[in-house]
Amino acid sequence: MIINAKSKLNKEQFEAKVEKNADSFEIQLIEEMNSKNFNIQNYQEELKKYKIRAIHMPLYKYHDYDIEKVESQKILKKVCLLAEEIIDFQNNFFKENEKILVVVHLNISFQLLKEYGLLNRLKKLILELINKYPNIEIGIENVTSINYIKELGTFNFNNGLYLEEFQFKFSNIELVKEINHERCGIVIDTCHLLMNKKGMKKIQKYLKNEIVLDNFIEEYFKQGSQYVKLIHLNYCESHGFHKYHGLAFDKKDKKSMKYLKEIMDLYFKYNYSCMITLEVNEEDYLNCVNFEKTKKALLKIMKEKDK
Repeated sequence: MIINAKSKLNKEQFEAKVEKNADSFEIQLIEEMNSKNFNIQNYQEELKKYKIRAIHMPLYKYHDYDIEKVESQKILKKVCLLAEEIIDFQNNFFKENEKILVVVHLNISFQLLKEYGLLNRLKKLILELINKYPNIEIGIENVTSINYIKELGTFNFNNGLYLEEFQFKFSNIELVKEINHERCGIVIDTCHLLMNKKGMKKIQKYLKNEIVLDNFIEEYFKQGSQYVKLIHLNYCESHGFHKYHGLAFDKKDKKSMKYLKEIMDLYFKYNYSCMITLEVNEEDYLNCVNFEKTKKALLKIMKEKDK
């Protein structure tokens, strides 16, 4: 199993994660794609030292570039070119033949993609990029059904999760099925998954218990088993927004460990072999205590599994 650390494209953050025994990385882009001066050639020394296995679409001023938006699709083209440049450089340097995963968000339902006439255009774009760049893969991440950005004063209801005949459907899985290419799959964010389960519990009574939540997390792992490329491993408490989002798994926290055990039991039950990125927030990204806690918790679960 490959375990990645999440990091900005930043030497200091790379080094901080390596100090906590990180082996490889998923890059979180921030403002780079909006800079006219950005050039991957400026990062050659970092690319010789730190293995990059995934690259996440930019987060800019609390804003994710969701793949269904026209602006985002322009950014996606730049990110795929960047990803191809990174993996070409590293494959040549390390004498390897690896792929790199580009992680994107889909924020509306698969149903609405069809209704708005967006599905065919989005499918065409993804297939064009996959065919243009032979060393990239694209992973479409599950998002939260509710999005709250305090800094912007926005509270939105998303449709990444929806019900069809009272059966759960997951938009990223349905889109990947439609695209039907081995280099396009899903990314499972466990914090988002838990937030969605908690959110659905709040409305369950209004649906007169016609939906069953007991197997909600397993249903996602089951439906996604053929398509998974990556797991973002993180935890949430309470409603999961802001300080309760992207938390560490901690060996001292029985509740988080119970959830981590459930995730890894499903990982093996459905024969997953994908890489895992420890995507946890830090008070200080140069002192990655939450990354360290989460990796130790994961290794503890793995050790117990082997007994």
